[in-house]
Amino acid sequence: MITPEFAVAHLNDPSEHVRAWTLQLLGEMKEALPGDMLRKFESMAVEDPSMVVRRYLASKLQRLPLAQRWGIAEGLIGHHNDQYDRNIPLLCWYGIEPLAEVDGARALALAEKTDWPQLREFIARPATVTEAGREGLMTSLASAESAESYAQRAGQLLTALSQLPPVERPEGWAEARAKGEKLGGKNPSVTDVIRRMGVRFGDADFFPHWRRVARNGEAQVADRIQAIELLRAGGDPELGALARELIDQRPLLGTAVKALRADPGAATAEALVGRLADFPLAMRNEAINLLAMRPEMALVLLKAVDEDKLAASLISPVMLDQFERFQNADITEIIDRNWTRGSGGVDLKQLTGTIQQWKGKLSDKVLAKADASRGRQVFTMTCGTCHTLFGQGIALGPDLTGSNRADLGYLLENVLAPSTVVGKDYLLNVFTMKDGSVVSGMVKEKSPDFIKVAMPGGTTTDVKLAEVESRQEIAQSLMPAGLFEALPLEQVADLVKYLASPVQVPMPGETAPVPASSSVPPPAGGVARIEGESLAVTGKASRGNVRAQPMTNFGPAWSGNSQLWWTGGKPGDTLTLTLKDVKSGTRQVAIFTTTAKDYAQMKVTVNGEIQEVDLFTPAVLPGNPIVFTKVPVSPTEPLKVVIEITGANPEAKPSYMVGIDRIEVK
Repeated sequence: MITPEFAVAHLNDPSEHVRAWTLQLLGEMKEALPGDMLRKFESMAVEDPSMVVRRYLASKLQRLPLAQRWGIAEGLIGHHNDQYDRNIPLLCWYGIEPLAEVDGARALALAEKTDWPQLREFIARPATVTEAGREGLMTSLASAESAESYAQRAGQLLTALSQLPPVERPEGWAEARAKGEKLGGKNPSVTDVIRRMGVRFGDADFFPHWRRVARNGEAQVADRIQAIELLRAGGDPELGALARELIDQRPLLGTAVKALRADPGAATAEALVGRLADFPLAMRNEAINLLAMRPEMALVLLKAVDEDKLAASLISPVMLDQFERFQNADITEIIDRNWTRGSGGVDLKQLTGTIQQWKGKLSDKVLAKADASRGRQVFTMTCGTCHTLFGQGIALGPDLTGSNRADLGYLLENVLAPSTVVGKDYLLNVFTMKDGSVVSGMVKEKSPDFIKVAMPGGTTTDVKLAEVESRQEIAQSLMPAGLFEALPLEQVADLVKYLASPVQVPMPGETAPVPASSSVPPPAGGVARIEGESLAVTGKASRGNVRAQPMTNFGPAWSGNSQLWWTGGKPGDTLTLTLKDVKSGTRQVAIFTTTAKDYAQMKVTVNGEIQEVDLFTPAVLPGNPIVFTKVPVSPTEPLKVVIEITGANPEAKPSYMVGIDRIEVK
C-alpha cells in the first residue's frame, strides 16, 4: 500500500516519469483524497511543467468524487498547449461532464477559464438538455460581472441550443435579460446574444426585429434564413404568414417551407399546392410531407390532381398510403378516381405465383429494350424518396447499393411483399397529435422530450412527446405494396434495369462521364500527399460509414481517381483522421475536398486551428483546398484532422455527406 510519505516524496521527484507513475499508482485508489493530497493534486495541475504528468492527472479525474474534481480540472484546462494533446482534452471532458450535469452554472463559469474552444462547447451542451440545467444557466448569466463575460456565456448557451429542438422559456430568463441589458448598454455583441436568446425562448419582444431581418431584401441570405429559423424555434405566431410571403423567393424556399409546419391549415395548403409543380424535387417532397399531416391539407393537394392542375405522378405510392390512413371519404374517392394500385398487397401464399407472373412480364426481350437512364429517373421519383443507390437518393431505408439487385427473383420478392420482414430500425411509427394532426415515419433519434421522425423524401420533424395523443408502431415497411402495379410496364422495366446496373448511369439528357486517369499533377518537392481513400480504413466516425469511393465517373480532377467518402453522419457528428509519419515541426496542411448538392457544411480542426467550409455546389466538383498555414506537429503524436458536420446549405439536399480527395503536407 502506498503511504502518504511515499506519495509526497515521489510526486516531488525531478523525473516527470516518476511523478506520472506515482499518479498512476495512486489512481488505483478510488476513494476520496485526503485534504493534503487533494491540495497537492490541485497545485500540480497548475504548476507541473510536464504534459506527461498533466495527462496522468487528467486520467485521475474520473475516479474522484465530483466535489474533488473542480480545482484539478480548473488547473488542467488553463494550459493553452494541452488542447493539442491527443488525450488530455478528452480526459478532462470525461471528468468534467458529470459536473456540468449537476451544476451547470458553475461548469459554465469553469468554461470561461479555458481557451480550449471545443471544451467550452462541450461543457455548455449537457446543461442545456434539461430544464434544471437551463435554469442554472440563466442564474449564471444573471450573475455575470462584465459584458464580455455575459456575451461569452450566452454565446456558449446559444451554440448548445442550436443542437436542440425548441425548448420552453426557462425560469430566470427575465433576470438574465435584465442583467444583459444593464451590462451591455450599446455593446453590439451583448445586444445580439440577448436578441437571439430572447427569440429562441419565445419572448415576443424580440419577434419584430427578426421579422424585419427576414423581410429585408438587402440583407445577406444567410442572415434572413437564420432569422426565419429563430422565429420558428421561438414559436412566432405570425411565422406562417411571413413564410407564405417569402416562399416565392427561391433562396429562402427551403427554410420557408419548413417554417410552414408551424401554421398548418387551408392557407398554407393553398400556398404550397399553387407552387408545387415548380418546386425542386427535395422541396416538393418536403411540401408533400407537410400536406400529409392533416386531412384538410391533403384534400387541397388531391383536388388539384383531380382537377388536372397537378400531375398525379407528383405523389408517390408512399404518400398515398399516408393519405389513406385518414380514412376520409373525400380523400379515398379522389384516390380511387386517379390512381390504380392493384390489390394494395400480395397474398403471401400466392407470392411465388405472383413473382412468376412478373418474371413473365419482365422477360429478357422486354428488359433488353429497357433504358437504365430512364430507370434512374423513375428511381428518383419512387424508390429514391426512401433509399440510396450509388450515393444518390434519401438514406431513410436501407442502402440498396450492396443488395442482391441483379437477382430478379430477389428484387421482385422485396418489391411485391415489402412488409414480409421489416427490420426494427425501419418500423413505421404513426403519431396522432393532440391537435388532430398525424405524423408518420421512422424514429431516428430520441431525447427525454422529443422524437425525431424521418419521412419519405428526406424530411425530418421533431415530435414533442407532451403533444402526442397516441403512438402506434406498425410492422410495416414505408414502401407500399403495389408499387409496380402503379407504374406502366415500360417504366417498371426501366426501373428494374437501373436497379440491376453494377455502376451509376447518367440521367436522361446527361452525357456519360468518360473514365480517365487522374489529371492531378504529382505533388511538388517538399510536399507529402496522403490520399483520402487511404485514410478511409483508419478514419473514426462517431456515426455513419467511411469508405473509399471511385470518382472516375465525375471526371479526372481527383487524385488517384478516388476519395474518402463519409455518409450517414448528422450535425454534431465527427470524423477523426490520423496522419502518421508526418515529420515534426511547423507544417502547412492543405485539405482537398469534394463538393456536391448533397454535401455538408463542416468545421475542420487541425491541432486546435479551426476553419469552417460549405461543401455545397449544384454539381460534383473538386473543392477549393482548406489551408492551415502554421500547424505544430509533435514528434511523439500523429497529426490529427477532426471534421465536424455543422449543417447543410439551404439549397442542399440534407444528406450531410463529406468527401476528401487528398491531404497535402508541406
